[in-house]
Amino acid sequence: MSDALAGVRVPGYLGRLLDGGGEAAGTCFQVATGLVVTAWHVLDDLAAGEVGAAVVVDPLGGGSPRGGDVVAVDELADLAVVRLAEPLDASIAGIAATDDVKMSEPVIVTGVSRVDDPGHAHRFIDAPGKWAGGTLRDEQLALGRVSSRDVLRGMSGAPVRRAAGDVVVGVVSGRYNSADGWLRDSVWVARCERLEALCAGLAEVTLERVSLGAALDVSPLTHLRERSDGRMLSEMR
Repeated sequence: MSDALAGVRVPGYLGRLLDGGGEAAGTCFQVATGLVVTAWHVLDDLAAGEVGAAVVVDPLGGGSPRGGDVVAVDELADLAVVRLAEPLDASIAGIAATDDVKMSEPVIVTGVSRVDDPGHAHRFIDAPGKWAGGTLRDEQLALGRVSSRDVLRGMSGAPVRRAAGDVVVGVVSGRYNSADGWLRDSVWVARCERLEALCAGLAEVTLERVSLGAALDVSPLTHLRERSDGRMLSEMR
């Protein structure tokens, strides 16, 4: 596939972080003009994990590389923000609260792909999946979780997007692979709640949240009333 054809297929807000040899090291995405987000560990692997470090990015769909500088990092949450000298062609539609995503909601990840396919190179891969809730790591970091068998090395830093609406609900941090097969196909996701805080003062990135009325299903409700003997009865209304 030529760069021109790939550009039609891949959203213009997706990019690749490049190493010193011009090879893709991870994925990033533009949240506002000239401001891209990625996983902090991708930058750290490039010896660029500190504010002020220089990086190189090119469009995931094909195009010329452009330089950038790291302007914010959250090592614990595995998030980082880079300001580009030349912006990508588009920005994301928006971000939504990770904690509001419904269980089993369809999501998609598109990013750099390291496929073991001798003699061939695959610039990007789409990885569909389903939201699988979350966890608390080491009693200090809340994470989201996606179930997807197709998320590959190179997709760290890619946005997790709702299949419907294309809104970002998290950022790929890593894939869990166990030797015994337990919890297979799990992808750890950095939360948009941390991303919103990281972008504060750099760009106007507003987190979409489910309203209280939309989040609660009030029909039917179970009400309790006390019987004359002191025991409780439940009533469906």
